[in-house]
Amino acid sequence: MREILADIMAAYEADEPVAMATVVRTWRSAPRPAGASMIVTQGGEAVGSVSGGCVEGALYDVGQEVLAGGPTRLETYGVSDDDAFAVGLTCGGILDVFVEQVSPQTWPELPGIVASVERSRTTLMLVTNAFAKSEWCMYELFMAQHQLIAADNDSVVLALMEDIEPMNLNPRLRLLLQRRVHLQWTDDAAGQRLFWERLKTMLRAPVQSLIHAPISEEETRALLVR
Repeated sequence: MREILADIMAAYEADEPVAMATVVRTWRSAPRPAGASMIVTQGGEAVGSVSGGCVEGALYDVGQEVLAGGPTRLETYGVSDDDAFAVGLTCGGILDVFVEQVSPQTWPELPGIVASVERSRTTLMLVTNAFAKSEWCMYELFMAQHQLIAADNDSVVLALMEDIEPMNLNPRLRLLLQRRVHLQWTDDAAGQRLFWERLKTMLRAPVQSLIHAPISEEETRALLVR
């Protein structure tokens, strides 16, 4: 959602409502993870992506209906492997998408939320096998590293939600796992409590400068592998 915040706020500050579609749940290897968003503006523009091009056309029509005064909608889409392949993705899946109108009247708290997001200096990545082997994992890792270098801080928190198969570890993710302590989800109740306590501690910890943590030539080459 971060990538479309500027567009949302531009419309919000101009008192122009937009229809926002957000992925709230996925099954199988859905094209994009929960939290991915797109908006439809009053001018007919679509910004962002929830599926890499598989269902945006259908959501555009839903967004137009919501902008015209229709109720909020929860839509479920099944993306076949063939449809996903047609737009450059490796596999399909199922996703629930919530569509709502965003304006000063419907979201008066939005400026405060955006301010909190912009002040946030920590990137939390929840990693599963399905996410690790997806094109969107490479994209999210690239964006996270770009933001870290731009802000000069080392603040990525990795949480493995299951055992990740070695074949699913792309070079960027493998490097991050080698360079920092990460969290591991477990089915054990005591382990889950420890997971949440450690996560809270890591999110509250001060960030570290990348200037004082240079990477080796080998690690630099790994980062450049796409």
